Amino acid sequence: MKRTAVFALMLVAFMSCMALTSEAAINASVFKDAILFSIVNDVLRFNSVHTADVSVATIKDETGSGITSIAALQAVLGTPDTPPRVFQSLTDPINIGNRTLGSKAVTATLEIGQNNRVRSITITGIRERPILGISWSSTNVSNATAADGFERLGGYAVFLPRVSNAEEARAILSQINGFAATGGEDWHPGLYQEGTTPHGSQGWNILRDMSDLNYLQQAVSLDVPLMGYCRGKQGFNIAMGGGLIQDVPYHMLSEVRAGRIAQNRVTGQLAATTTHRVYRYEDVVDSTGKLRAYSNTADINAGYEVAPYTTVSCDATCSPRCQVDGLIHSGGISYHKLAPGPDVGGILPNSKWVYNIVGDTNMEWVRTAHHQFANPNKLGNGITIVAYASDGVVEAIEHQDSLFAVGVQWHPEANVLSGPTAVSLDLDLSTAFLREHVRYAGIHKDRKALINMFNNGELPEEFDFDKYEFEVDNSCLTYTDNIVDEATLLSNAMLNGWTIAGVDPQIATNWSARVVGGAVVVTLIDDVEDETVTVTLTNSGLSKKLEITFSGEITIDTETDTDTDTNVRRSSGGSGCSAAHGYLALAFFMGALPFIISRRK
Repeated sequence: MKRTAVFALMLVAFMSCMALTSEAAINASVFKDAILFSIVNDVLRFNSVHTADVSVATIKDETGSGITSIAALQAVLGTPDTPPRVFQSLTDPINIGNRTLGSKAVTATLEIGQNNRVRSITITGIRERPILGISWSSTNVSNATAADGFERLGGYAVFLPRVSNAEEARAILSQINGFAATGGEDWHPGLYQEGTTPHGSQGWNILRDMSDLNYLQQAVSLDVPLMGYCRGKQGFNIAMGGGLIQDVPYHMLSEVRAGRIAQNRVTGQLAATTTHRVYRYEDVVDSTGKLRAYSNTADINAGYEVAPYTTVSCDATCSPRCQVDGLIHSGGISYHKLAPGPDVGGILPNSKWVYNIVGDTNMEWVRTAHHQFANPNKLGNGITIVAYASDGVVEAIEHQDSLFAVGVQWHPEANVLSGPTAVSLDLDLSTAFLREHVRYAGIHKDRKALINMFNNGELPEEFDFDKYEFEVDNSCLTYTDNIVDEATLLSNAMLNGWTIAGVDPQIATNWSARVVGGAVVVTLIDDVEDETVTVTLTNSGLSKKLEITFSGEITIDTETDTDTDTNVRRSSGGSGCSAAHGYLALAFFMGALPFIISRRK
């Protein structure tokens, strides 16, 4: 009887403990891959917008970096400070300044219990911060939430100088790992071979326009991860050869009158305007093709003459402008929904990045402040539309051959530090776009390090290229040392401009070759032994001939030709692979351009 009572008491105690444990587990929140920013007075800031108490937290370090206490973690994170609000020099090396913020970004799994107290911190990653450069709208850097957001999410932020040509842009971009084109003025319509439409472009800034276009074009060329917000997204389309719709409400009026949008979808009208300026294309561009200024003093001082214009009455053909589906792209509460409409809208399944970031076809709110957008009938080369508002405004574009190249019509940086009062916003989703940009900047930084390792003969024979998003079959991987002596020659070539000129016709049926995101991929389709394939790549007057022979060991003959000289390098390395492997693969780099050669067995 006593034993039965004791057992019953033990069982009750055990069940009570289990209940408490279950309740504790239920009350715990787990954040995986949290980006840790700072610890101040036992308060941890992570994922940019979240804070939690770490006074009772335990720490486990899975990286082997020796972070075994809150004090050690705090030492790695450093003391948060503000990115210097100064522009980088056009001639001196990029300088992040004398920072107290730690040089390493730390990711962890956090278990947070009641009263917002962290129970455990499991360190899962630690890496050097990549550098992200920001194009700015004025001569003075003031409130720059994007810079602060980049640093809270694991990067370093710098403000880039104005550039006037491709060479200057490449020199700056070669020193950073990500580029952000921010908001600001209307774009010069002459850049896409137009004059102004009613209520269209005004107040343009030629010096900034030309600087941003050079940065955007060369970021694609060098495969530097880029993101454009608002004006930056519009400029991204222009940089690739596209154009803009110059005024959203006037465009909506035109669509309604043409019958492409039903009259019952009109939800607002803007007050009629009595007059407006008309700039013809021949007004905004002179007879030599040089752009003309609006009235910007800096542009005039730089030698741009002021564009003439005509003032005309605004009759019923251009006013009143209207709003559709309740969407106010400029003004109102500064937020609108991004969701499918009756004809089009939402985030499209053809998206390479935006859909994965959002995880859905719509967003509850996006921060909006614009009256122009990318013209869907005048897209730039390689640009894909991946999101529309329900009224047909292009909300997001991608250049999908790049490592990461996204333009969004809204301002993801606006709430990267805190939430708005006008709407209830998902702050994690709001910060996700900048977080992904920083992640790809880190991949870019790692790629550059791999190229340096390879050129120095330091790359291991067994290496996981997948994490750096190189497209390579690596069930068996080999490489050849010191192929690249002419890296500076090819680093000046546009990555995405390389085209395949030909494959040896005698075995052309056995080989395939293609350019994927700046990587040249050559594959032997059939099981042919002791064969040599020749692939010639050309770009901007440069050519690169590759001769690859498979015969137990891999021999690479490379020949780089210019108009003035020929440089020949020959080297070989053992494959270290047997026929039992599914693939025989070789990956090497020429300047910033990766070449990938694989043979399918």
